[in-house]
Amino acid sequence: MTAMGVIRVVIVTREAWRSLGPLNPNAFPESFRGYCFAAAEQLSLVQHAAEQVALSLELDRQSFLRAVQESNEFRGASPDPNKPSILLNYSLRCLGSVHVVLMATKAFMDVFAQMMTAAIRPGQAIRGFNKASRDGKKVPGWRVVRWLRDLPDGLFSHRDTMINHLIAAIDGWLAEAIHYRDEVAHSGQIQQYAHMALPFLKLPKDLTLSEIQDPRMPNGQQVAEYSAGIAQKILDLVDTTSRLLPGVQAELLGRER
Repeated sequence: MTAMGVIRVVIVTREAWRSLGPLNPNAFPESFRGYCFAAAEQLSLVQHAAEQVALSLELDRQSFLRAVQESNEFRGASPDPNKPSILLNYSLRCLGSVHVVLMATKAFMDVFAQMMTAAIRPGQAIRGFNKASRDGKKVPGWRVVRWLRDLPDGLFSHRDTMINHLIAAIDGWLAEAIHYRDEVAHSGQIQQYAHMALPFLKLPKDLTLSEIQDPRMPNGQQVAEYSAGIAQKILDLVDTTSRLLPGVQAELLGRER
């Protein structure tokens, strides 16, 4: 019960429930369950934003085509083969969701790094999934890797396995995602982000939805595919690493497949 004898009943959304599965606070030692709730909230934001990217694309495609076909500015316009043109749709609906995916990914890793290190060495947790030097280059998360490598032998039996999982994630997708996040945080935009486009090869009335090119990340991936991939990869990383932590009851951890 809370103050005044009122019982609080929390209705959990599908996204929050999906995130609480692999981060079930009851599976972790009580001393750092607060980290579980904080990490699960950020993970929920990643999942939700990734779904919103896909939903917003459909709306953007329709509004983009409608704007071209119904706008007075395009009335009577016709393509000129000698002057090829491409129409670009600058929409914050999709882009905003992509930004949330990136920002929440870094926020999640910051909390998850604290949770991992607090579980391994109580009282000496590090704050954040911060950069450190790797072969002369600053790499996201490398401070955590270095912290794990510096642990006394025998303190954490799964140290090498944990390091391998983190390095695979950093090299495979996580460093890139945090790089995009840093661009958003420090310059306000993702450099080389390709907005939704429509080659102007026909009369406006003859253009179709199938000719619209979806936005793409700088690595060439379509934004919905990229965002869904990030959401899935974070779940995979949590699933493989949280079970390795001391004191965790792995049988209480689950995930939506």
